[in-house]
Amino acid sequence: MVQDLAGVAFSLGAAGRRTGGEGDEDGAYREAADQVRDAVRRLRSLLVEIYPPNLHEEGLEAALSDLMAKLEPRQIETSLTIAMPLELLGPDATALLYRAAQEALRNVAAHAEATRADVSLAERGGRAVLEVRDDGRGVDADLTSEGDGHFGLRALAGLAATMGATLALDSTPGGGTTLCLEVPIR
Repeated sequence: MVQDLAGVAFSLGAAGRRTGGEGDEDGAYREAADQVRDAVRRLRSLLVEIYPPNLHEEGLEAALSDLMAKLEPRQIETSLTIAMPLELLGPDATALLYRAAQEALRNVAAHAEATRADVSLAERGGRAVLEVRDDGRGVDADLTSEGDGHFGLRALAGLAATMGATLALDSTPGGGTTLCLEVPIR
């Protein structure tokens, strides 16, 4: 999609140059090309956010540490505990675990009003178990209700289900939130 959009931006720019201003008095071709180029930049940023290069190059532990470092400027203390060999995880499981931690930590930063977030990853009964726990204000833990602002969590639950994984959210008003993802190990 990124390459297709880049091609559209190139074509729009070329069309604007071919008309030499005729039929494009308001610079519509240029403006459209600029908008498409901006969309391409945003898509590339989104792709890096969803599956960052350091996840593949440096591994899950480094990628999780990078996610958690984004909470430090907000004065949210963090801890990361990995109690399993990461070599047990295939690329799909690694990407899902990363995505779940990313969504949970994004919610901690944006909504929880937390002072602490703890991330742990362990192997239990042939499954990788990721827990992201915060001490924030808590949320409605029903991931199935529509229109409640949990789009990212609902999408994550759907993705987990397609991989045979389970996602659960445990939360108490004023008592923090725990996101738990269990992923089968290959």
